[in-house]
Amino acid sequence: MKEGDSIFNAKIFGKNIKSLRKSRELRILDISEKININESYLGQIENGRKVPSVDISLSIVNYFGLDFELLLQPEGMEQSNNLLLHNIINEFSKLNPDEKQFVYDTLLLYFRTKEKWICMTQLH
Repeated sequence: MKEGDSIFNAKIFGKNIKSLRKSRELRILDISEKININESYLGQIENGRKVPSVDISLSIVNYFGLDFELLLQPEGMEQSNNLLLHNIINEFSKLNPDEKQFVYDTLLLYFRTKEKWICMTQLH
């Protein structure tokens, strides 16, 4: 590593936080209230303009339930999504046939309900 290089890249960390927040359909306010920081400060972290303290970084990482390393990698969120899918498949494979059918039916109901809700909100 050259002098001046840093293991912590605020722009990558912020970009990954923003991407993760949006993928979960959360607002900055939702997260900032839970981890007890200013909404504006979290926005600056997301945009790479502020470098969070170790404590705040860990609070953000813990809020999302991820490994810190994932949020430091340029492709961090893509890896996180792959890891999440892998974990879901792994857990699903442990279920008996009746449980698998229940999970499948529940997911179908969720997606159908979500589509109807989106259509209803667009009409108003």
